Amino acid sequence: NCETRLSAEPHQRGEAAKCPECEWTFHVPSASESAPVVKFFCPYCERKLSATEDQWGKEIPCPFADCAKPVLVPRPEWKPMPTGILKRGVADPNLLVREGEARSRADRSEAAKNDSPQAG
Repeated sequence: NCETRLSAEPHQRGEAAKCPECEWTFHVPSASESAPVVKFFCPYCERKLSATEDQWGKEIPCPFADCAKPVLVPRPEWKPMPTGILKRGVADPNLLVREGEARSRADRSEAAKNDSPQAG
């Protein structure tokens, strides 16, 4: 959150930790998480999460034990969604993300049609 660069001991990998500067709770990546990652916030507990490429577009439990709610991992090309939207009574935040993905696919499809040469 405060962007302080931190390091962790090997036994801390995959665990929750707290930044000594700002006290933000975050997830320490495991060794297998050295692949490309996407960073996002849990729509329920609002903690910063990260996920590897094999998790993109899939539903995973929030890694924090006091939350552990199912979270849809965004793909990097998805536009971020402010968590304030979720607080206004959206029953299923993952549904909102899926709708956003469908709109994004439709926008890309329309852009591809507009970029293709017209036969005349």
